[in-house]
Amino acid sequence: FFWVDWQLRDLCKLMRESDIRTRLGKLPKGLTGDYNEIISSINSQPDCNLSLATEVYASFRTSISAHNFPATSEVSTLGVEVLIHSCEGLLLLDKQLDVVRFSHLSVQEYLE
Repeated sequence: FFWVDWQLRDLCKLMRESDIRTRLGKLPKGLTGDYNEIISSINSQPDCNLSLATEVYASFRTSISAHNFPATSEVSTLGVEVLIHSCEGLLLLDKQLDVVRFSHLSVQEYLE
């Protein structure tokens, strides 16, 4: 179901029916294909966004708490939603637990 959710989110970004139909014919196969596309999208962002995403992943590996990023880092000065957005949905804020986490176990496995 996670793969379907990713595909629907991707399709919802498109505005025209013709673009949706074209994309339907080019959907990646499986989660690895999705993650490859997401990483490619992150890598094609402006340098400032790419470096932010890189810093978020590095900080995330050492600090799980959404409010416990290193105080000297840019990660700590921006809103959590901005950080999550820069990572193209690979991370999410679990509001019940008040932690930032990978959006799915397979994301963590892919990045390792």
